[in-house]
Amino acid sequence: ASLLAAVGEAGTEDLPGEADVLQMLLQVVFNAFEGGLYIKKAMLNHCCRPNCITFQAGERVRSDGNTVSTGKSEVVATQAIAAGTEVTISYLVPVEQSHGTRSRKWEAQHLCALAPSPWPAEMEQFNVPAEGPFDQEGAHEDLETIEDDLDALDDQLNFEQMRPAEAIELLANLPIKELLHPRHLTACRVHNLIVRCAHLLTPKKKKKEP
Repeated sequence: ASLLAAVGEAGTEDLPGEADVLQMLLQVVFNAFEGGLYIKKAMLNHCCRPNCITFQAGERVRSDGNTVSTGKSEVVATQAIAAGTEVTISYLVPVEQSHGTRSRKWEAQHLCALAPSPWPAEMEQFNVPAEGPFDQEGAHEDLETIEDDLDALDDQLNFEQMRPAEAIELLANLPIKELLHPRHLTACRVHNLIVRCAHLLTPKKKKKEP
């Protein structure tokens, strides 16, 4: 308040109010990214079903496996965004995580509860048998273990501590079909990891000389 008053006395007009400044500072603090502080990107709010995805410089890859080199971090739309619609990203990477895991990570990072899942119901559902008992608590524990294993596998791939062929074998042996609905978010994550490993195993096409 004293700083705003001092600047005001210096003759600067149309200063934001103290509440506005505090809100902006809190948005920056609670929206910081591991790779650094990005003033513009830090203003984007979280959504578990975002309309954009973020990439670090050189992280975005084309369908042919070649990297898109822009030299800058990017926010890329994943769908058509109507004028006036808020641009959102996910603070929880990857997006394909169960609501239980997202909630656990969100509460650890932001010290508050996560909103209900915006995804269709089947993308959060277990593969419940038509007959016989279903151990829901045990299913949640099994899913949490699988997602922790996927986090570890993701890190190993990022740091080249696991061969892609080995990762595909591990992913193929996960009890996804027995445990989850075919469209479950975690099943989508497993599929995406297998595709990623396949790209790593595929020789990249050499760029043509100009």
